[in-house]
Parts: sequence; C-alpha cells; structure tokens
Amino acid sequence: MTCSLPPRYHGRQSGLALWLRHTHATRQKSRCRERHQFGSRRPLLAFTITAVPGTESYPIRVTSESGDQQWTLTTSRRGRGWLIAVTDHDGNSWAAEGPDLFEALRALRSAVDPLGIRLGVNGARRDAWASGMQRDMGEGRFVYLLTEGETGRPPQVSTLGRASLAEVGTVREQEEQHARWLSSRRGIQ
Repeated sequence: MTCSLPPRYHGRQSGLALWLRHTHATRQKSRCRERHQFGSRRPLLAFTITAVPGTESYPIRVTSESGDQQWTLTTSRRGRGWLIAVTDHDGNSWAAEGPDLFEALRALRSAVDPLGIRLGVNGARRDAWASGMQRDMGEGRFVYLLTEGETGRPPQVSTLGRASLAEVGTVREQEEQHARWLSSRRGIQ
C-alpha cells in the first residue's frame, strides 16, 4: 500500500504516529483522501508500508523423556485468533489455537503436558501470566513475571522469549502460582 505524508509531519514522531493511526482507520473508506482530510495542498511525499502476513518460527529448548532438545515453535494467525505449533526433530507436531498468543500457548501446553514435554519460553514459566489488557491490546505477546508479595507493576517479558527449563512448569502449576499471587496482592493494600 502506498500512502502519502504531508511535509508538516516529517521529523515529528507523534505527528507520524497520529497520521498512521488516522490512515489505518480510514483506509477502508478511501485510499487517497488524506490530502483533503489534512487540508494540505502542498505536494505530498510517498512511502510504502508493507505487511507480510504469514508464519513465524522460533527455535526453542524443550525438555521431554528424550532429554533437553531444540525444537521449532511456529505461530500464525487464523482470522483474529492465533495458531501455534511445536515440532520435534523427528517431525512430530502438536498444535493448538486460541484468541490470543498466551491462550494459544496455554492450549498447546495442555496438550503436551501429559506427555512430559515442557517448552522453554517465558509464557510457560510458572510465574508468568498475561493480564486482560495484555491479551486484548497486545494479543498476548507479553506476559508479567509475578512475584508474591511485591507491590507495583511486575516486569514484562515476551511470551515466546527464551526461558530456563528450570523455570517452566505445567499449565496447572502456572494457574496455581497465579492464584497464590492474586491472594498475596489482596493482602497488600
């Protein structure tokens, strides 16, 4: 998609961000009305925005009955939801989907947990949890690392970022840790 940016927005990040949000919101209605909507009759500068839909793959560490190995984690979009899959070195795959990346990862982990497979990503850590806003606004791409009894906002990390295999657990362990963290927060007021 080729769009034009009025010269008055050059060098101003906030203006560019505003213009891009405006363009994104109106692109379905009109493809080249920006000149009139901004009230500029000056020559416009053109640039290209390229969106490449598709699949992303990540090498991840996994522990299973066969020991610690490197497998491939693959993510893709399915409509507004996420499809996530993990493939071992023999070509065996497990897949799941969810409304956001964190929930899709939890669904995948629910499928592989009974097999003794643990994925070495931040979203699989016992102390990791995605808030409602992280899921809605950030599509579950980031999670908080929760520490019982601490005040303030917890640190955020990428859901699919690398994590030590010693820190990851089952979905049930993660849910239990989240419940303990919530209880500890209620006591801090």
